[in-house]
Amino acid sequence: SGINAEYGGRKVLNHFCDALITFPKPLIAAVNGPAIGIPVTTLGLCDLVYCTDNATFKTPFVSLGQSPEGCSSYMFPRTFGFAKASEMLLTERQITAQEACDGGLVTRIFTQDRFRDEVDKVVKHMASLPPQSMRISKGLI
Repeated sequence: SGINAEYGGRKVLNHFCDALITFPKPLIAAVNGPAIGIPVTTLGLCDLVYCTDNATFKTPFVSLGQSPEGCSSYMFPRTFGFAKASEMLLTERQITAQEACDGGLVTRIFTQDRFRDEVDKVVKHMASLPPQSMRISKGLI
């Protein structure tokens, strides 16, 4: 039935978000183009978020008859501030890479032609660091 499917979907989403929250290693997101819905809302659960200069971010939940997901109702006001989070989640306003970076959702923006190389450089550097120190540092942040 519809109720069981809704409960099952909610359970899967909760498990997914819990896994992101409790993951002991750094989570790095790389956004190359438009991000819509849960790919946007879960960015607040990542440790580092890199995107291309043409990336956009949109949360169309209200028009879909849904509430914000992926911890965005908790994380976005803390990231963007109440007014900007409300605008993004309630009016479904699409934001640019620069707005996402200025608001604190995105760590750094790269041009399309340098994106993969720059993200790979960060990942390789982080992978070369002592894993125990990385886990402890992540746990403290």
